[in-house]
Amino acid sequence: MEQRESVGKAVKFSVLVAVYNAVPYLQACLDSILHQSVDDLQILCVDDASTDDSAQILSEYAARDKRVEVIRLDHNQGQASARNVALTRAKGEWILMVDADDLLGEDALEEMERTMKRFPSADCIVLQLVRFGAAQATEREDGPTPDTVFTGAEACRAAINWKLNGLYAGRRDLYMRMPFDDSSRVYSDDNTSRIHYLLSRQVAVSAGEYLYRQHEASATHRFDLRRLDFLAANRSLRSLLERYQANTDILTACEEHCWRNFVGLYLQFRRQWATFTPQEHQLIRFSFKESLQAMRPERLPCALRWSPSWLFVRPFSLFVAYRQVLRVLKKILKPF
Repeated sequence: MEQRESVGKAVKFSVLVAVYNAVPYLQACLDSILHQSVDDLQILCVDDASTDDSAQILSEYAARDKRVEVIRLDHNQGQASARNVALTRAKGEWILMVDADDLLGEDALEEMERTMKRFPSADCIVLQLVRFGAAQATEREDGPTPDTVFTGAEACRAAINWKLNGLYAGRRDLYMRMPFDDSSRVYSDDNTSRIHYLLSRQVAVSAGEYLYRQHEASATHRFDLRRLDFLAANRSLRSLLERYQANTDILTACEEHCWRNFVGLYLQFRRQWATFTPQEHQLIRFSFKESLQAMRPERLPCALRWSPSWLFVRPFSLFVAYRQVLRVLKKILKPF
């Protein structure tokens, strides 16, 4: 699916902010963007049918600063869909997203501009990830240092292996070719960055910082049926990589990523099984069956595929039986 081009005067950056019930953090987020040393930007805020006062805060900011534009949705669609709505209005040469509870580091856009000038063939400029939150000290994540440059394929594989984050500005044509993956309501945003990296001539790393807020209310910290979106997102990633003709190394990395997620998620759901209803049990089984059927085991590294802990088994009923046997064996052998 290709995105429709926006019309109007171009700016350097379009910053997309999907907003849903973000009152405690929204002002700090918007201030961190508006106070950047680069002012040639458009801030597109999509109110995803918030039920708190987020819409009022957005209106106040839009009234004070013409760079802030607000789009209101009648019903909640999820982050990816909200961002795709924003893309239809984006005028920037470069596009990046900022979550409504996160912050852009001081001079982040200026640092990105500096990297753009240094590496004119780069189609994506990656920010440094800094984690922060009430329960922990600020922590800069280990990763590539500023001015590191990847080919598109190298960056894609590094992102699949979690060695390169997905916080970046990309040229607008990348977003027109590949909008945000909305195959699941959560967890599919990483797919977009991986495909954008794959389609890039070069991917360069900036010294600019993205401050990622960690808190227990985050979707990534809750355990419920929404975790099944991991499976849908992984199926979508495989399909997208095949569509855009990723090389064998990338497809292998993807399959290992999908299989490890599948097994890990199954073990999590098994531990929580008693907390779900019979109807939810049916949905869980269906989701795992669908994902197991879509797997491409021939792409898995042999050492992983035949490892007892990660042995690939299909169909799903046989996989469940094998995991039960493995659990019993581990209990028996544990004293030894």
